[in-house]
Amino acid sequence: MASSKNLDKFMAAVSVAFKTDKKSYNKLIPALFKRFDLNKVVEYIIKSDNVDLLEDVLSYDVDICLDLGLIDLAVDKWRISMIKCIYEFNGTKLSEYYLVEYIFCTHKIDYRGQRVDEKSIDECILTMVNGFNADYIIPYIDCSIWDNFLIRYACETDQLKNVRLLLSDMRVDPAVDCDILVRNAIIEGKYELANELMKHPFVSVENVDQKFVDSMIQMNWIHVAEKVMKNDECLPIFKKWAVLERLYEECNDVSVLAVQLGIIDINKLNPKKIKKIKRHMKNLGKVDTVYVPKPYVLCLDPTQIYVNALEENDLDTIKSIENYSISINSWVLFYNLEKHTGTTKICSYIIKHRLAEYEPEDLCVPLKSSMFDLDIEHAIMKKLANHKYDPTEFLISHYDDPRFRKMYAAAKSNPNLDHAKIELSGILK
Repeated sequence: MASSKNLDKFMAAVSVAFKTDKKSYNKLIPALFKRFDLNKVVEYIIKSDNVDLLEDVLSYDVDICLDLGLIDLAVDKWRISMIKCIYEFNGTKLSEYYLVEYIFCTHKIDYRGQRVDEKSIDECILTMVNGFNADYIIPYIDCSIWDNFLIRYACETDQLKNVRLLLSDMRVDPAVDCDILVRNAIIEGKYELANELMKHPFVSVENVDQKFVDSMIQMNWIHVAEKVMKNDECLPIFKKWAVLERLYEECNDVSVLAVQLGIIDINKLNPKKIKKIKRHMKNLGKVDTVYVPKPYVLCLDPTQIYVNALEENDLDTIKSIENYSISINSWVLFYNLEKHTGTTKICSYIIKHRLAEYEPEDLCVPLKSSMFDLDIEHAIMKKLANHKYDPTEFLISHYDDPRFRKMYAAAKSNPNLDHAKIELSGILK
């Protein structure tokens, strides 16, 4: 075998040819295997941190078993891809996904920081393993690599932001192993994760159960609701009284879809919201009973649109949401406004133009701060005094509210108020 000095010279030439001249590189490879110890070649490549070259060299069918001590060198470089190459070259029986899991279980890869300039599978995995958002890498790599390891790992470790980023890559297949990811998410009660997975056209909804459907209605996950409601195998769930009750109670986009598909009767919805829902349905037009799959990126739920717009301070998107009282739960509305107090134009727009869409009972939500208390109080008083609104039942059911006296004073001049009923209820004593 040639000396280490000769190896260094030869490998320098191979490295240059690999990048710039494939024809010369292909001629050098047979000589490489003939003249040098492959363990020394691999050691050189690991030390020079050339992942692509290692993968190519070890793709050749050579009847040699590599020294597993080389793995320690790759561990020091934080190179999962290099460790994986060595195991595969030595003939491991594990599939790509389970091999990478085995690597993490067997080798202590002490990753300390991010190589922000590097857009590689190694950097992406290590970023995710350390619990960071990998948004600066995911758009630049093939996210389906290694038997969809990234989406599997993100789901296993509840990294919802990374799951959303990965699902946007059309090469990723979240339906691996007969929908194991969504099945596990539902079994473990990770319904928000299950919702994101089922938005993907490859993922089936046949694993849904009643608890998931209850969350789906409550959280207004309209895109998956459409997929579920238009699937004949899921329809028996919507015959259960608890599910029907939830649909009638929420009066949101999912409830509207259930009306359109004949699952529930519009006349059994909250009487105060029926007119509003009928107008909304008129704008929506006729619904198709056959589900048409859409790319994941087109399946943002109303709450996601609202939250994303707040994060990006995007007033135009905030204005584009057609019916706030149907699409955005009032608790979600204020909880996220409190989190994004810097979005003054958005706050001002919602308070001035959108609070009036909500019923007074929807506005009685417990807030962490008192920031919007006066705005909410003003919106409630205005609604109670509105001659198109009957405030009687609201006052009776909110007699223990600290603002009751103010609310009663505001409603007193409303001709719809049933004074006799209020007297009989005894709430004024």
